[in-house]
Amino acid sequence: MKKQKKPQYFVYLGGHHKNNGDWREEFNSVAMEMTRGLDIAVIGINPFDRKIDETNHEGIVGRDFSIIADPRLTHIVLKSADLGTVLSYGAACEKMFACFLNKPVILIGNPECNKVYSSGACFSEWQHPFGHVLADATVASVKDAVFWIVSGIIQPKPKKSWGERIKQLCEKHRFGQNGDIDPFDVDVE
Repeated sequence: MKKQKKPQYFVYLGGHHKNNGDWREEFNSVAMEMTRGLDIAVIGINPFDRKIDETNHEGIVGRDFSIIADPRLTHIVLKSADLGTVLSYGAACEKMFACFLNKPVILIGNPECNKVYSSGACFSEWQHPFGHVLADATVASVKDAVFWIVSGIIQPKPKKSWGERIKQLCEKHRFGQNGDIDPFDVDVE
């Protein structure tokens, strides 16, 4: 009798290009340890394992987006040097594409990052607004990301679609509410 395979959950591991394999290898080690004894397997996919011509722009985007679009892929984890800085342009595009496909996005970075806004206000625990609002979770470590994924598999949570979340944000923060200026209300002679 053939042994039945455990349900597999594939996770795209993008962002943070320095030491391409280090944190990705850590992800798979932590996932294996955390799922030991469970009837699931969480497997990280390193896009850099697919060898392509790095000077071929379409090849790079096609490689990454084809992995994210694959229906077998269940989650996207993007690592940043810290969440206070903007993700790389590529990682930000990967995040938006994953949101469009309604796949959970987890950002790993340093949430204790200082940021000073143009108004002069300083925030000691700042996260990039687009990262914070559009990600399903922002975590400080690879272990936290794996835990978030495994917890969600064991006890699924309802998830609003990306379109629903954006629509609610737009309705809540429409111009003219809260006494702000409507940039479209312009007198032209």
